[in-house]
Amino acid sequence: MGNEAEDREFFKDMEILRLRELLELQNKILSQDLGDHKTWTIERRNLEIFRLRKQQYLKLQAIGDRFDLSKERVRIIVKKMEEKGFDVQNFRPSGDR
Repeated sequence: MGNEAEDREFFKDMEILRLRELLELQNKILSQDLGDHKTWTIERRNLEIFRLRKQQYLKLQAIGDRFDLSKERVRIIVKKMEEKGFDVQNFRPSGDR
């Protein structure tokens, strides 16, 4: 039984590390200059696309029009962000929890 407890602790630690990495990436991206969206890095653009889709519930085409992308490309970006572990909760200000 000691192994199960060790395994749970290991996976818990791994999850904490993964969440810290995601927060560091998010902070890095969000701290960049918010100038014209055409000068954004790919990471910043993808984070904004994800936010618009998941928080603002914009349609894929509306987001695509804003960033000069096809709605299929927007769908793929959102899916990849989800696969990386991003979630709507990552974007809530600390006071909303």
